[in-house]
Amino acid sequence: MSYFYKGIVFNIVFFLLNSSVFAQERLDPSLSMESFKGFKFNITFDETVIFLKERVKAKYQPLIQAARDTREIDALRKAMDSEVESTGTGVVKFEGQKSGWDISMLKGEFAHNTGETMIVMKEGDKQYFLFFIKDKFYKFIIADPVEAAFPDEVMGLSKFYGPPDEITFFDPETMRKPFKAVWESENVQLMIEDKKEISNFFLKKWSDRETEKTLEASRTGTGGVSTGLNPLILEATTPEQADDVSDVVDEIINPGAKKQQAPATQKKKPPKKKK
Repeated sequence: MSYFYKGIVFNIVFFLLNSSVFAQERLDPSLSMESFKGFKFNITFDETVIFLKERVKAKYQPLIQAARDTREIDALRKAMDSEVESTGTGVVKFEGQKSGWDISMLKGEFAHNTGETMIVMKEGDKQYFLFFIKDKFYKFIIADPVEAAFPDEVMGLSKFYGPPDEITFFDPETMRKPFKAVWESENVQLMIEDKKEISNFFLKKWSDRETEKTLEASRTGTGGVSTGLNPLILEATTPEQADDVSDVVDEIINPGAKKQQAPATQKKKPPKKKK
């Protein structure tokens, strides 16, 4: 191959590797949860179960490799095989039958007789809910036990995803008692919601934005009034500058708690929509 053609091939490869085709989704769950790297929306139910089973194996492999005792290795393999076998078996189909899910912390996250299905999993104190519409994975919810104040949880996510695009308060006039924060990219919506009124959990939700928007007409929401886009968000810095992000989010959630610091030179601007 001549140097000329080698140059063309190199430029094509360089362009592809630096193009948006290979760019990571800004709100990818794996940014805050490494074990979900490669997880994506719109895969089938069977493909999702395969991914989840491989994730279980990946969790056990380092433990098995580090074990030195034969009995310990056998016990780990047995535990892994059992967990792999049970993964993906907790399936709920929303076909009109009334159940506890209709009045649970997931109320409003699904509708009956629309072809929706859910996989339920539990890992330690956390619960995982994966939603499908007509065999396509479109929503991922984690119920996280409340161990910190809601503003602290929002700040924790902001270190990975930047400040939220929207904050919802129980008392919108004084902008006190925040209970919901939302991040949006072109394709994904991330939301954290305080569900202490119903259960002792925070819900973290990643969803395919287009699919969720299509289905949301059948959802029923309760409580709170959204304030929309807070102008302070536009003064936030990039996720890498965690301290500055925390300051901005703290001011949004607790206005007046401390004097707003001068924003950093690099400011976050609303993303331009692709034509």
